[in-house]
Amino acid sequence: MLTPLPVLLLLVALVAPTEANTNSTRVLGGRPCPPRGQPWQVALFKDLRLRCGGTLVHPRWVLSAAHCYAQGPMMVRLGEYDLGRLDGTEQFRLVNRLVRHPKYNNTAKEHDLMLVQLRRPANLGPAVRVLPLATRCPPAGTPCLVSGWGTRPAPRWGIWAQSGGETMVMVVYVVSCQWIDPKVGDLGPKWVLHCANVTVRPEATCRRAYPRLYTPNMLCAGGIGPEGEPADSCQGDSGSPLVCGGQLGGIVSWGPSVCSDPRRPGVYVNVCRYVPWIRSVLHSWPSGMKVLVVMLLVLVTAASRNVLWVLDGSPCDLPWQAALFKGDKFICGGTLVARNWVLTAAHCHVPGYINVRLGGRGNKDPGVSEQRRLSAKVISYPRYDPATKDGDLMLVKLLQPVHINERVKPLPLASHCPVPGKTCQISGWGSTTSPEVTFPEDLHCAKVTIVSEEQCRRIYPGSITPNMVCAGEPRNRADSCQGDSGGPLVCDGRLQGIVSWGPGVCGDPQKPGVYVNLCKYTRWIQETMRRN
Repeated sequence: MLTPLPVLLLLVALVAPTEANTNSTRVLGGRPCPPRGQPWQVALFKDLRLRCGGTLVHPRWVLSAAHCYAQGPMMVRLGEYDLGRLDGTEQFRLVNRLVRHPKYNNTAKEHDLMLVQLRRPANLGPAVRVLPLATRCPPAGTPCLVSGWGTRPAPRWGIWAQSGGETMVMVVYVVSCQWIDPKVGDLGPKWVLHCANVTVRPEATCRRAYPRLYTPNMLCAGGIGPEGEPADSCQGDSGSPLVCGGQLGGIVSWGPSVCSDPRRPGVYVNVCRYVPWIRSVLHSWPSGMKVLVVMLLVLVTAASRNVLWVLDGSPCDLPWQAALFKGDKFICGGTLVARNWVLTAAHCHVPGYINVRLGGRGNKDPGVSEQRRLSAKVISYPRYDPATKDGDLMLVKLLQPVHINERVKPLPLASHCPVPGKTCQISGWGSTTSPEVTFPEDLHCAKVTIVSEEQCRRIYPGSITPNMVCAGEPRNRADSCQGDSGGPLVCDGRLQGIVSWGPGVCGDPQKPGVYVNLCKYTRWIQETMRRN
């Protein structure tokens, strides 16, 4: 049962902005847009904060800036006008996946665009419409309109309500807040969508303003506000649309550190340059039931190649063992390393929320001691290489800390790197046979022995790095294989490794399993948990 802590809200989905994002861009020198005047404008939220704007370009796709990318769950709000109150036209959608342009350069902001797939299509109507892409590049002198919400500091309060759109269940601890009565809680123009008229500037002007930074894939625009002040985009609403001739001509991207400088106009993604890529992404991702079928095929394929299980093991109970689910689909194992942190493999990452279960012996039927948590944040190691599996670790922050008891408790990290010949333990719920697949109902454990780095390099030439460690059992088939990547390798009561990868056929005494060598990442793990 859920109980207040002091105030615990089980809420369904309207999140008011709680903090301005000062790293992106906002509209200056603008005015309130007419209600429903920009029905394609959307707001992207991350961790209850307005992160960016965006444009609905397809019932299931939003176009925004690539530098708006964030790991973990995000929410899109459509049909919005005033973020500080309910207008009655809002629709809420969870993000299914983020697709950045493959050549995006974060330093230079080159190719700064990203497609955001919604988990469910938007319901189109007067307040929510699709904006067509530019059919030609807007020439210098073209009048355009830029819009966004990032014009004021964000109010520090929340309204929680139910929408007829998507249902998102969250658990939020309210430490202190100023509650606004929905009947009288009008915040005025602070969070009303603002618009500004701007004009596309000549390319030569842009190149002089930004030497060595401006490229043909960009366009710049500026103008004069209603009171004679410069009109521009600046901190607070990156990713928002620049509309030219009723089409999406640009995406708010970057600009000078001091906004509204008439000599240095705002810089936008020149959308006309990317129409073929945008359309290819929209047409390459199926929708509806086809998405479900494709996702299941992907999961089955991953289960046959990348995800690992325990062979020749026996049933066991481990209080730190976690099971990670996408919905009701088991995806990986993990290890509780703090009250609100689980450590797993980076290749276990899936878009959206992860369901984490702890304290249960079986991964299907919950026991009386089982605790379930939703992920609040997912942080992959920044230098993870999916091709080589180097740096294959990921931290999952839980939305609510677990209750520590005999059945659920964290496992400390290893303080030293493993010694060859050391006997350790692996655990998981994956198949207990190979190549045939037989999945057990209960958690299984097996003993394995650490293999020297030199021997491991001979077995897997060109594939082993110092950030990996091999373990197996030369006298039997004890091994990890498809079905439980991300699970723990435990040596002397400490977390020494994470199940990562191995040979195609598991249980070969001559080919040990490969694990993340956690002693190489202790500082990153501790610093990441501390900062977040």
